[in-house]
Amino acid sequence: MKAKKSAIIEVYPLLDKAKLSKMETADRKGLIKAMHAMKKVTTDFNDFRDDAVKRLRPEEFDKVEEVINKFQAMDNKGKQEVFNSAEYQEAFKANGEYNTAINDCLKEEVEKEVELDSTALSEEAVDRLIDSNDWTLGQIMAIENLLCGKED
Repeated sequence: MKAKKSAIIEVYPLLDKAKLSKMETADRKGLIKAMHAMKKVTTDFNDFRDDAVKRLRPEEFDKVEEVINKFQAMDNKGKQEVFNSAEYQEAFKANGEYNTAINDCLKEEVEKEVELDSTALSEEAVDRLIDSNDWTLGQIMAIENLLCGKED
């Protein structure tokens, strides 16, 4: 079954906490197999994200973080007084560039499609999974799309 990493990363934490009480044993086994494949994708992405955060971090970024943290600790009046100062503007710019670099790097990674070593579950099995849990409509749609092999 093929899926985008973004869908797997979104759905895996929901399924990891899911109740399976209304599912049949065969469907539970299928879900467990799918979960195992999803866990690897999610863990690998988390490692990738941690590496990107670490390796894209500019030299002497600790100073930028100090300025940003000092700004965030200020009350609104203090923020207004220092907002346009060169020190704070440089820190805001450096922080924005760093976050943009991370986001660009991660965006490429989450849009990749991967092949999961599992087969799609039947709609009936997914319906029983949904009946066993209390999810929002958006969560249900994401789970159903991924587990039934539907396109977003």
